[in-house]
Amino acid sequence: MILDKRLDEIASKLKRLKKYDKKLKVFGTDSHKYKSKKVSPKKLAKLEKKLGIELPEAFKLFLLKIGTGAGPDYGIFKFKRMEQELEIWKKYLREQNPNKPFDLLNTDAEELIKKKIEDEKTYHYKRLKTANGVLPIATEGCTYYFYLVLSGEQKGKVWGIDVDHYNTMPAGLTKEFSFLEWYENWLDISLSKRKKK
Repeated sequence: MILDKRLDEIASKLKRLKKYDKKLKVFGTDSHKYKSKKVSPKKLAKLEKKLGIELPEAFKLFLLKIGTGAGPDYGIFKFKRMEQELEIWKKYLREQNPNKPFDLLNTDAEELIKKKIEDEKTYHYKRLKTANGVLPIATEGCTYYFYLVLSGEQKGKVWGIDVDHYNTMPAGLTKEFSFLEWYENWLDISLSKRKKK
């Protein structure tokens, strides 16, 4: 119930942002134009079965109620793009086993956040060694991507990554973000900027 209400609020904010940003000035929005396509339960189940994964509940409901498309930077990937990116990552990382947990722990996230708060100008990261428990969900262009953690201590959190060397860090840089927090943070910042103009 609480999750449904939050998704309704996110959908409402997305509509407001689309209304305020008719000229698509928010970075990356010219690629998705604030359009989203809801995912059917059947298609969702098919993806999970194909990849041997279980998506976090909040992300599942988001896909069912809002869908792929509109989102941070160039938007939320369609399933085909998620699969394509994961295949590429698998070629460069040691393994991709859906039954094994994500490489990094809560202490890794805490360490990176602490370093970033103490020294904001420096690029703080950990090297991702495997593609275990990850699903690419978006890109901000070039070699910079966002992925959702599917297993392990960081399950449900969003991390950023530079796929040039697979250097990774929490998506919030100075804080951790769940998927909905990450998405809503983008909406809130974008709405705030549009309202000031």
